[in-house]
Amino acid sequence: MAIARATVVGAGIHGLWIAWRLLAEGYLVTLLDRGAIPNPDGASSDEHRLIHPLHAQTAADLDRLQNAFSGWEQLWHALGRTHYRETGAVGGSHSSGPELFAALAEAAPWCARLISPADLADVVPRCRWRARGAIIAVDHSGVLLANRIVRDLARLLAEAGCSLRAGCAVSAIDPASGWVWVEGGDRIDADVLVVATGADTGAWLPAMAPRLRPVRQTTAYFEPPASVLPGWRRAPVFVDIGASGDLWGAPPVAGTRLKFAASGLARAWTAEDPISHPATVAALLDRVNAAFDTQGWRLSEIATRHYAHSVAGPPLIEALPGSRGRAWIVAGCNGAGFKSAPVVAEEIITFLRHGCAPIPSQPFAATAA
Repeated sequence: MAIARATVVGAGIHGLWIAWRLLAEGYLVTLLDRGAIPNPDGASSDEHRLIHPLHAQTAADLDRLQNAFSGWEQLWHALGRTHYRETGAVGGSHSSGPELFAALAEAAPWCARLISPADLADVVPRCRWRARGAIIAVDHSGVLLANRIVRDLARLLAEAGCSLRAGCAVSAIDPASGWVWVEGGDRIDADVLVVATGADTGAWLPAMAPRLRPVRQTTAYFEPPASVLPGWRRAPVFVDIGASGDLWGAPPVAGTRLKFAASGLARAWTAEDPISHPATVAALLDRVNAAFDTQGWRLSEIATRHYAHSVAGPPLIEALPGSRGRAWIVAGCNGAGFKSAPVVAEEIITFLRHGCAPIPSQPFAATAA
């Protein structure tokens, strides 16, 4: 009996993880990327990504996050080491809806509690912003060391026999047959095709363009002075702080730097745009300087990454039209989707096994006044 073949287009975190799961299912897997594998210029390349429950909107979101943690544990077991650092997390008053807090308080792993605005500086060093309301603090949250994860996943794939084809740009696909054409005219045949590309998905797959919005996210990396570095290394990840309620960041753990970004500064992007936008950089630094005492900090890098946001909101994880379940797309996950890669991969495997669709999430029930 012939062994089923699978082609995965895109070697970001989702493509890497999907390829790993397909290998475990017994497929012969080819992984394509137009850049290097892993690609230092790709959206999944970063020092750290956050994993926490403070942006959950439904009870199903919390279950999904728990499943993601379980998936990451499977990877740590396969690697023989962990690329996760548990720091806890705090969320500004914009994250502190009573429905979310009630749900977290009932879920043992999170150990949710409220802290006062005045106590925030004791938790997040040199924070001088004062929230208008109480702030949620949770355990079982922290930092995923992204660059180390994608590097080791690529190594695992190579060792397991996956064909890694770097510098291989896709020019066209046929969902019905699973065929992929790459620049230069070569055709790759497969029984299963998964497209897991990033911000440029709509450019080379025009049928998806109306449903995706390419965005640019600017991040700033700092090196605090040695006198406060020990405190920062014990700090939690933080989200939705500052006067604009959109500043978030990661502490300098495991040799990383102190990182800041602002969700409200994600901007629409096209390939013709400059790599960075001075006004966006200035706005981010203004947010950081307003929320923190930055005396003695050294700004070491401004980085820009590009993602695809789903216009409808939830990521696109679905069969491509006309594929009869043979070709799938994962798109619109944006930067926050890094943490969910194990769950997304498992959903694809479930679809391939059973042909079933995901169950729609249900919102938190409103609490009584």
